[in-house]
Amino acid sequence: MSALVSQLKSLVLKTLDTIYPSDWFRIDANKVVVTSFRGKPYSGNPGRIATALHSIEPDLDIVWLALDPSEPVPEGVRVVKYNSLASYRELATAKVWIDDFRKKYFPRKKVDQIYYQVWHGVLPLKKIELDAAAKLDRMYLAEAKRDGENTDYMLAGNDFTAQVYENAFWFKGQVLRFGTPSLDNIIGAKQADIAHETKRKLGLADTEKVFFLLSDVS
Repeated sequence: MSALVSQLKSLVLKTLDTIYPSDWFRIDANKVVVTSFRGKPYSGNPGRIATALHSIEPDLDIVWLALDPSEPVPEGVRVVKYNSLASYRELATAKVWIDDFRKKYFPRKKVDQIYYQVWHGVLPLKKIELDAAAKLDRMYLAEAKRDGENTDYMLAGNDFTAQVYENAFWFKGQVLRFGTPSLDNIIGAKQADIAHETKRKLGLADTEKVFFLLSDVS
């Protein structure tokens, strides 16, 4: 995408944020709109939550916003293109929003809508968000503040993470200490079972050893 086209798209989306007529659309109490990392494929905490919601309430209308609307999703989930006009309507009519990153463009959130921010980080070991504001660019800071001000609930798996969310996310809602969906099936599981399943997926024998290097580049 050329720089000019990208700038024009950003201008249109920023304008939609301001003028999109959210109040023209009635909220559907049965609809949940889910996003991960600004349009990534079905994954992360949002994906885990969406899958669990469908298993509990099969009749829910679960919408996944993806940059590529042809991305595969589980049964019971439908895909709408991220940052499209259709996505604005889905957000304007959904009872619940779920995301794991800062929303960049979105219509005005109505009083009766609920936004769950299920942040992608698990245990923040470096300064982030407000605690690192001096290193963040002005555009991201504006997006982060707007997102935080619209968030009703955040999800944490431990007290330390909950404290970071309460103090550094421009957020005045409630932190729910209910766990971390993307890790809950690992924590508490038998290590031998995890090792066996991981090696099976990698095509390795149980006798082989695996070394993982997880780096955080910022």
